[in-house]
Amino acid sequence: MCYCLPGWMGTRCNDVRKSVPNQEIYSHKKALNSRALKACPDGVNPCLNDGSCFIFNGNQLMCACEEDYTGDLCEIQS
Repeated sequence: MCYCLPGWMGTRCNDVRKSVPNQEIYSHKKALNSRALKACPDGVNPCLNDGSCFIFNGNQLMCACEEDYTGDLCEIQS
């Protein structure tokens, strides 16, 4: 069994979570380094409810949601 770093899931931690709480990303900034995860360009942010947009694998978007939100675009209030 693997202990996955923030942003990853699965039995081998090779599946990317589409929605990750902001505190997970910022508290593990070294694990999700600038080569693996980059902020979206200015003007590009499909994330709702103050979520932060990141790019991984060169062209895939991921939202980092505020504590009270979840979902691919941080659209679900928890």
